Amino acid sequence: TVEEGVIRSTNILQFETSANTNSVEFMVYGAKSTRVTSVAGYALSRWTAGPYNITESMIPVRAYFKSSNLDSSMTLHVHTESDIDTAAKTQELELPRIECRGVIRQSGHIGVIKVANNVELHQHKAVGLARAEPKDISSQLRLNTDRPIMLAYKYMNPKYTLHLSSTSHTAMDTLEAVADRVHYEALVMDSHVIHSLLVMMKSTKLQYLELQGIPSDASMFTLIVNGVQTKPVRGGNTNDSILIPLLVGLNTEAANDGHGVKTSIELRYFTTHDSLGEKGTLGLHLPQVTIPISIITTELRLPKSYAYNFTGDFGSKGADRLVYPVPSAFSYVKGKRMVPKDYKFSRLDDVVEEDDTSQDETAIQMDIPQSGRSYFFRRLLVVDKSLSLSVAYFPPLTESSTPSLWDELKSYFVQRNKML
Repeated sequence: TVEEGVIRSTNILQFETSANTNSVEFMVYGAKSTRVTSVAGYALSRWTAGPYNITESMIPVRAYFKSSNLDSSMTLHVHTESDIDTAAKTQELELPRIECRGVIRQSGHIGVIKVANNVELHQHKAVGLARAEPKDISSQLRLNTDRPIMLAYKYMNPKYTLHLSSTSHTAMDTLEAVADRVHYEALVMDSHVIHSLLVMMKSTKLQYLELQGIPSDASMFTLIVNGVQTKPVRGGNTNDSILIPLLVGLNTEAANDGHGVKTSIELRYFTTHDSLGEKGTLGLHLPQVTIPISIITTELRLPKSYAYNFTGDFGSKGADRLVYPVPSAFSYVKGKRMVPKDYKFSRLDDVVEEDDTSQDETAIQMDIPQSGRSYFFRRLLVVDKSLSLSVAYFPPLTESSTPSLWDELKSYFVQRNKML
């Protein structure tokens, strides 16, 4: 198996013998960096590997068996490693081979597997080998990999030579995190604004999510990540940014498998502003999520006693409802309450508190009051952009200032009669 910076080999040696022997000896031929990492087998007592023989380019290995458990056949699993020069763009790789001593005949199959995605392999030199089909390789080896076998060979004499040409390509950076859905909500009061940010994201390697554009007077933060309460930290590339820890409340099984992990983030905080007068302008800067966003929606709750005009990155008109529903935050925390096998669950079970829930697992989040009139905005595909929304407020037009059609007609005829 050719990986990035190393060649790993798994060898299955099956011995058929009629003599009473308690040890076997074989040599591992390869480059100077070749090393034997493990030898395993049934009834194996111990194994030894001698130093690398520079003259013959090999490592002698001897395996000792428990004579009381020996049968007419013995099987060994031998694992080796050899280093690859990662700085070289093009190089010739010598694959290790095993030659057994004291045997009448040795034959077998070889399969080459590539794991490194930025390495291109081709046959450079093959002596004493014949091409074979991957299905001809032992199922013990073939079924232990989830990668396709690129090259397959068979040999009747262990004194073969197999060299591969390797070309390393420069790997490009790929997307490590993306926010599928972001919802921002702001409740504007007389002198305070309650901000709420919900982020549904997927990531592979990120430890923190940076949020920029957090006002300096922001206070009373509450943060819940995957249903577990935690604390944001100061940091990032700018003075107005905070870092959201992502390795909190994760599904460890999915995270350890290397798959993209779904993460739910709920952030709320307070800011202050000058008291609303008769008319004026209020500027709202949304926290900038430093990863690509597929869909971002905004709900702005404003006092009903004003009329409003909007400008900024979301357009000049707010909608009466959201086209995309607000997602629900989720949690990987599992309950621990025990119930009988034939227990019938109901809606009441959704609000049952766990008796052994620790304080760290208890999430405290202030609910945003249902107040004011809601205006909804949305934007698709946001990348490396800070979004803002400016609200101009002024007194609404009263009924006296907007005469009806009947009042206009009545005034017209009164003025006409006076002229006559």
